[in-house]
Amino acid sequence: METDLRRAASTTYYALFHRLARCCADAVVSRAGDEPSKTAWRRAYRALDHSLARRMCLHADIQRFPPEVRAMAERFVDLQDVRVSADYDPYGRLFKSDVEHLISGARDTIRAFNGVNRRDQRAFAAHLLFRPRG
Repeated sequence: METDLRRAASTTYYALFHRLARCCADAVVSRAGDEPSKTAWRRAYRALDHSLARRMCLHADIQRFPPEVRAMAERFVDLQDVRVSADYDPYGRLFKSDVEHLISGARDTIRAFNGVNRRDQRAFAAHLLFRPRG
């Protein structure tokens, strides 16, 4: 049971991560059906870095985004912390009710993020993928 709860908590984080990776790929590359487009889209999808995404979700510029995007950023950071604990902390404890709450919260956050207009999703993708200079 403990292993199942740990796996579920970790998977919940990855659900958000993959939603953001898809957002980034869609912002950078068209999903045309030809092979070069598929290859480029896959490369853009894989470009999202866990550490940089975390830093950018905590960056002060996140306040410029709509509330649904800010909620996604906050949930991403929180779930990343939970994932690290679930995967690597042998003393970490998870309860079924807590994991159920994580899953429903992630589902709600993704649904709200899906409702954000494409312009703001593209801007958020650029925010996640590219370090600020200067």
